Amino acid sequence: MMHAGATQLGPSLFGVFGRPAGAGAGEIQQQAIMGGRATAFLWNDCGLMRYLKDPYHFRGANFQRNFKGIEDFQARVDIAHFLKTLCAENESLINPPERPFPFLY
Repeated sequence: MMHAGATQLGPSLFGVFGRPAGAGAGEIQQQAIMGGRATAFLWNDCGLMRYLKDPYHFRGANFQRNFKGIEDFQARVDIAHFLKTLCAENESLINPPERPFPFLY
C-alpha cells in the first residue's frame, strides 16, 4: 500500500489522491478497472466517496471485483482522509520517528 510497485495484490495506493484513474504504477490493472482505458477522472474526495459507497454504480455493470462498497458514511470519510495522507509530502511516512526497542522477557 505504501510505495509504488511494493505489492502484487493490485495498484499501489501511495499517492492515489489527485491521480487520474488508470494512470501511475499498476496502470494495466487500473485501466482494466476503468474499462481498458485511462480516464479524465481524478481520485479526489467526491470520486473516492462515490466509489467507496457503490463501486458497481460508479464503474458500471462490467465491474468484477469482490468489493461490494461501504454503506457507513463516516467509514468512507475516514478511508478517503487516510488515502490523502499516503503521499511523499507526509513527513511522518517518509521519515518515521524512531521507536524504542521492545524488550521481550
